[in-house]
Amino acid sequence: GAVAEPAQRLRAEVGYGFRSNSRDGLWEPFVAVESANQGEQVYRSGFRFTAKERSTLRLEIQRRPGFDATQTELGLLLSGQLRL
Repeated sequence: GAVAEPAQRLRAEVGYGFRSNSRDGLWEPFVAVESANQGEQVYRSGFRFTAKERSTLRLEIQRRPGFDATQTELGLLLSGQLRL
């Protein structure tokens, strides 16, 4: 579809951080929604885990409309980052 103008898009994310038992890590579950003026809505949910501020692991599930109104696309994202 066409790219919406920035003023016609809404993006919101809510999350909260929990310390792990070892106190060296931070768990951050989150939910997010994105909406454009054409009515297309994207829902995301997942978590981020940060260990000693050196490494990050992220798992995210995403749901969005497909190419036509009868389809739904589901996505799974797993990413990691290690800072040396």
